[in-house]
Amino acid sequence: MGRHSDAVLSALNLEESRMKLNALFLSMTLLFPAAPGLLAESASSSQRDGSASAGKPNILLILADDLRPDCIGALGNPHIRTPNIDRLVTQGVAFNNCFVMGSNQTAVCTPSRTMLMTGRNLFHMPLDEGRPDNKPSVPVDFQMLRAAGYDTFYLGKNGRTYNPGCRTADRCEFFSETFSAKNKDICPDKVVAYLREPERAKRPFYISFAISVPHDPLSPAPEDLALYKGENAPPLPPNESVSHAAFAGFELRDTNCRAFGAGPAGSLFSTAPEEKRREALAAYYAVMTGYDKQIGRVLDELEHTGLAKNTLVVFASDNGLSFWDHGLIHKQSLYETDNRVPLIIRGPGLPAGQKRGTFVYLSDLLPTLLDLIGVPVPTSVETKSFAPCIKDPQLVHRKNIYMAYRREIRTFRDEQYKLVLYNVAYSKARSTQLFDLKADPYEKNNLAKNPEQAERVRRMIAQAHEAGKELGDDYQGKDAGRNAIMSKLRFWSTWDMRHEFGPGDVQNFPEKYIIDGTKEEWGD
Repeated sequence: MGRHSDAVLSALNLEESRMKLNALFLSMTLLFPAAPGLLAESASSSQRDGSASAGKPNILLILADDLRPDCIGALGNPHIRTPNIDRLVTQGVAFNNCFVMGSNQTAVCTPSRTMLMTGRNLFHMPLDEGRPDNKPSVPVDFQMLRAAGYDTFYLGKNGRTYNPGCRTADRCEFFSETFSAKNKDICPDKVVAYLREPERAKRPFYISFAISVPHDPLSPAPEDLALYKGENAPPLPPNESVSHAAFAGFELRDTNCRAFGAGPAGSLFSTAPEEKRREALAAYYAVMTGYDKQIGRVLDELEHTGLAKNTLVVFASDNGLSFWDHGLIHKQSLYETDNRVPLIIRGPGLPAGQKRGTFVYLSDLLPTLLDLIGVPVPTSVETKSFAPCIKDPQLVHRKNIYMAYRREIRTFRDEQYKLVLYNVAYSKARSTQLFDLKADPYEKNNLAKNPEQAERVRRMIAQAHEAGKELGDDYQGKDAGRNAIMSKLRFWSTWDMRHEFGPGDVQNFPEKYIIDGTKEEWGD
């Protein structure tokens, strides 16, 4: 075999060794259980049967797909109807600055869900979806919680997630259909049936309810769509007229717009007429309202069975979605609508009706859940728990956030300013954006070329580069195996060699492009 094949085998052998070590660590958690967590102390006495897992709270994770951060009624959107998610907001804690770390591919949901399940960061997450044995190379949430005595159940999308991890659940059911009026009851029926099984009273459970909603194609029920007609139609975003077409040198793949006649795959700037844009947004809202009803059925069943008093409920989304914002309809950018996601946590003993503004990554959720229930966090987990912030609103979890999209974009933001850096893929150009999010929350006014902001831009670029190094975003090589995939994230090695983006750099989409001497298919 060639040296590249040897490198791949070596990498796989190393991952196998790590799997065995992590499996040993997980088994030790049963022999030496941790001290009770914040929620375990509040557990219902009816479940204290003397077993190692007795008293631990149940966990229900409801994970949406492509949900914008501004599409929940109780979080400030008066135009959408989400009464059941609103119920979680009023009964729990909402984190308003939860972010996905980014993506190494156009299917942003895949790395997002992988990071969520493993607690690994974007630059160290497993890339073994196609392993011959289809087993995860690092521990995942289902393995960690099963080792702690939990019964685990995955019900969600098949593909565009970390399938090897999903299959480690005690019960794994993939649901690949498009959410519609015809099949809307299938998945909540399965969750309700699971909650009614006698075993639920004997052993704590972990449910990951992670179907592909409100991901396109959009097929709302007629009665839900009727709620958003006429004067009740949702308004288009205030930044829809801000064109992103100037950055047409890198890929931003559309998702929904093809279904509404907005242009071919790969369109950056939508050509859809206003009527079609409004129709699409109304359908998106209607799908969310239908989805909310199904969430309500599950929450009602928790109440009916008495399980709610000892169940931690988490609602989140794997990524956001631009819906005409900046003239885009996609999730492949680092604007707030794409990489900021809702995160709501409700549980016994936790505050109710409160909000937190501190920065968290969605992938911080795994160690947080383990902390809350008193389960040790495996050494494979890189992200950090924000459990103390749930009870104390004054605590700061992260002072800033660093995010990446493939080799094209990097973002660094603090409480007020957001820096966005672009390596334009096939034109050897670069561009910079700076937004004052307190004055300009819709990211309409780029301050990067303002002389008064020159020092801030310089300082934040240096901070971004340093933050990237700390996370492992400094890959330079071109070797085979894992690094060949991670090279799609290569960014900083070419930043200083690029010229400032200008009018002559605006280009049309090619079928293929060449970067650093490597020819790639568009949409890899």
